[in-house]
Amino acid sequence: MPNYYNTGTVSVANGATTVTGSSVLWSDLLAGDTLELAGQRVTIASVTDTTHFELATAWSGTTQSGAAYLVRFDAPSRFTSGYLAEQVRALVARAGILEAARPNYEVQSLGANTPPGSPVTNDMYVVGTSPTGAWAGHANNLAQWTGSAWLFTAADHGMSVVSVATGDLYVWNGTSWLAYVAPTSFIQTLMDDTTAAEARTTLGATAFRAMGTLTAAAGSFARFTGTGGADAVMQAIAGTVSQSGGTPTGALFEKGSNGLGDFIKFADGTMICWATFTTRQVNIASSAVIGGFRSAAITPTFPAAFAAAPAVVTFSTGGTGSGGDAVGAATTVNNTPATTASGFSFYLAASQNTAVAACGYVAIGRWF
Repeated sequence: MPNYYNTGTVSVANGATTVTGSSVLWSDLLAGDTLELAGQRVTIASVTDTTHFELATAWSGTTQSGAAYLVRFDAPSRFTSGYLAEQVRALVARAGILEAARPNYEVQSLGANTPPGSPVTNDMYVVGTSPTGAWAGHANNLAQWTGSAWLFTAADHGMSVVSVATGDLYVWNGTSWLAYVAPTSFIQTLMDDTTAAEARTTLGATAFRAMGTLTAAAGSFARFTGTGGADAVMQAIAGTVSQSGGTPTGALFEKGSNGLGDFIKFADGTMICWATFTTRQVNIASSAVIGGFRSAAITPTFPAAFAAAPAVVTFSTGGTGSGGDAVGAATTVNNTPATTASGFSFYLAASQNTAVAACGYVAIGRWF
């Protein structure tokens, strides 16, 4: 749609506010648009009918009669969400009308390269991309049997056909025949809207306005909260995670630590806890087990509670004995951890009973 109108001529007297048009159709003019005439620009106050409008201020130039002019479509009301939504809806509806006006040809088949042996008079086919015989040289054409010969029609951009066999609609896009895909629910809803208010709702104009009122801060993002995205709030990326009925309502992730270790929670419910016992090393017990020695059971508590028992991996961060003997890896036993680790324990293996070791674990599960 052009952003101005200059068809016909106008007449206006010096000191007057009424402008009269000749050979014009001012159905698209709005109050607030600008008249450009004889080197002057004047705002339109109101549109009387399709051939008359009133100026916001009296015409200060010389009297004009049958003069060339231009009305620029720059009224502020043209740029509101409601007006734009209505224009989009009108364009979509107009496109639907134009598409419906195109003829749909019924074809017996699409893509065949060999003519049928016994065609029926007036039957039509879409020729394939590598035709042979009587169809040679007519790739992608419409072929119609007249009763004695084949009549070919080159496909035109936007031409559509319907398969008699399947009922499917195909459209020529200029290079190939494509199966028609029905409008998405969003487009169909927009086409079915009958008022500007309905179109605004479909387009999410209320959500756009809601976002427009938000004040963005570093490290934050906009989250739609209303039905259909009608409302929005600014939310921290890093902060306190939360949820309602399984739907995230807080930050994207939350990280914390305490005397029991560290944890990180994600908005989707995933949580990871970990700890290394470097400040409270474990003395290996004096009882030998399978040719070595082991520590007493270590039963840590998670720094944050899980919603269900997590998966746990244990490890040794190193250690030595009086003779320089290394401490082996951590070995998990009775590994049926509860949400707070009350059923989770593990041992450390060593080659002598004087070994001292540091160890740790990583637990992965869900916080909701």
